[in-house]
Amino acid sequence: MVTLVKQESYKLVKRPSLFVFWFGLTLFQVAIAVYLLTHPNASNPSSLFINSFYAPVLIVFYMLALTSTQLSSEIQYGTLKSLLYRRYSSSKILASKWVTLLLCTLVLYASSLIMSLCLAITVFNGKIDLVAKGIKGQQVWQIWLMNNLSSFLTLIFILSFVCLLATLFENSTPAIIIGLSTYFIVSIFNLDCIIKVTTQKM
Repeated sequence: MVTLVKQESYKLVKRPSLFVFWFGLTLFQVAIAVYLLTHPNASNPSSLFINSFYAPVLIVFYMLALTSTQLSSEIQYGTLKSLLYRRYSSSKILASKWVTLLLCTLVLYASSLIMSLCLAITVFNGKIDLVAKGIKGQQVWQIWLMNNLSSFLTLIFILSFVCLLATLFENSTPAIIIGLSTYFIVSIFNLDCIIKVTTQKM
C-alpha cells in the first residue's frame, strides 16, 4: 500500500498542471486582494479573508477534474492493467489513489490558508481584525478556520464519490459533471441550513 501511494504521488508530482495550478492559485488570491485594495467598496476584507480569497472554489474545480481523470485516463489508455498484473488488488489501487488525492488536497488547502494569512497581515494590515467577534461570538480567525474545514470535508466527501464513479466510466466527463452537480447541491443545502439557523436566532 505504501509503495502504491509513493508511485501515485510520484505520478502526481510529475504532472506539470499541478504546479501551474498551485502558482495560479497563489496569483489568484493576490489578484483578489489587489482588486479589493483598488475597489474598497466591492467587498469586506474580513469576508474575503474568511473565504480565503475564494481559493477553495478553484481547489474544488481542480481536484474534481484531477480525481475524475486520474483513474479514467489509466483505464482509457490501459496503464491500469500493468498495476493489476503486478498482483495489486483493485481495492488497493483505488485506496492508494484516494490517499494521494487526500494529501494533494491537504497541501493545496494548507497553501491557500498560509497565503490568506500572509495577505491579511501584510496587504490588509489593520483592516482585518483577526480577533474581532463574529458569528456566535467566535473570533474572525476561528470562523476562517471552521469555514475552510467545512469546505475541505465537503470536498473530501465529493472526491470519494467521484473516485468511485470514475471506475464506472472510461471517459472522465460524466464523473466531472456528476461531481460538480453534487458539490453545488451540497453547497446549496449547507447555505440553506445556515439561513435557517440564522433566521431562528433572529
